[in-house]
Amino acid sequence: MNRKKNENGLNVSDFVNCGRKNGKRASEITSEMGITRREMRRLVNEEMVHGEVGKFVINLQDGNGYFQPDLETEEGREEASQYIRQERARAFALLKKVRRLEGELMFITGESFWKSARLRKGLSRYDVILNAHIESADLSKIENKRVEPTVEQEEKLRRMYFGE
Repeated sequence: MNRKKNENGLNVSDFVNCGRKNGKRASEITSEMGITRREMRRLVNEEMVHGEVGKFVINLQDGNGYFQPDLETEEGREEASQYIRQERARAFALLKKVRRLEGELMFITGESFWKSARLRKGLSRYDVILNAHIESADLSKIENKRVEPTVEQEEKLRRMYFGE
């Protein structure tokens, strides 16, 4: 199988071991590879997205360092599942942070009142659909100023966004 190398011809997976208990600290990897931590993180991300099929370098942020999960074992699959949960939680936290800033910008520039209110509160469309019991299509029309909310919809949105 041809291994896809990055532009430097280096793969972090060539420098890390299999299994959490065999993890390596970033300082060890960067020293062996002769690169900075920032370069190493970029290479790990690049390899996770574009690397060889079945080769993944992960870090569970538990002090055990970087390693490759052995997906052929139950333990390796559990390590991979933990990593997926960890990174998904990070992604959602980042999205929520960005959503609030996006809402502030929309509010300041006078864009959609209802969409900016939702985003400023850090809520997803799904949160509103689920908790305010407003249909997805209706919420989209309201947020895109194609229709005004009904009295009932406006009450639900105000309660959810402003606690009124």
